[in-house]
Amino acid sequence: MCASFTTPEGWHEVGLSPDITSPTPLGWRPIRPFDPAWILRADPESGALQEVTASWSLVPPFAEEKRVKYSTFNARLDRLLDSRVWRSCFPAQRCLVPVSGIFERVNEAGAKKKRPFFIQRRDAEVFQLAGLWSEWVDRATGEVHLSFTVITTEPNALMDRIGHHRMPCIVAPEERALWLDPEVTDAESLLDLIREPLPGPAMEAWPVSHAINYRNERGRDVVEPVGELVRVEA
Repeated sequence: MCASFTTPEGWHEVGLSPDITSPTPLGWRPIRPFDPAWILRADPESGALQEVTASWSLVPPFAEEKRVKYSTFNARLDRLLDSRVWRSCFPAQRCLVPVSGIFERVNEAGAKKKRPFFIQRRDAEVFQLAGLWSEWVDRATGEVHLSFTVITTEPNALMDRIGHHRMPCIVAPEERALWLDPEVTDAESLLDLIREPLPGPAMEAWPVSHAINYRNERGRDVVEPVGELVRVEA
């Protein structure tokens, strides 16, 4: 799964297409479920690349309320074609979620709380998570609520090493345009595009404090190491 993430400093790190000439400034910050975050998608009308802000925890269009009673901030890749929630937006409503790193929580011997780990690319480059977006309309007010989820897959060797059984699908740079292309609609081909996790040696992780668990904690101390760096070589 993906429990929290951090945003890039700015769009220049994301490597945007020229389609977006003046994107809204980003700024580094930690993102937790239900927080607003920037995503990239194909404009539903024109198909052009578009950056929009959306709430992290997908609200399907058939929901009775804006805050659903089940967890929707992550979507298992192997359930995208089975679940009514995910079928409401896959394969048509795909997005990319630019991040500088992610957090996962793992069991820690002798501790009551799970230990958060911060995970990033070993080269510290920005990467993009595969996601789905949805628009929910309030029947009473007409308010349109834009939300998204992050798709997860099997763990790579690094995730196995730290003791976590899922990880977000990371879209390779050469596959990003295809993932966002509204003309590409074959579900199985799209699943194959993101099924394989990023190899473990391309990433690194370290344990951090429990500060990321608290919404009022917005500083960079949430990624400060409290233990040894973890890497794998194969």
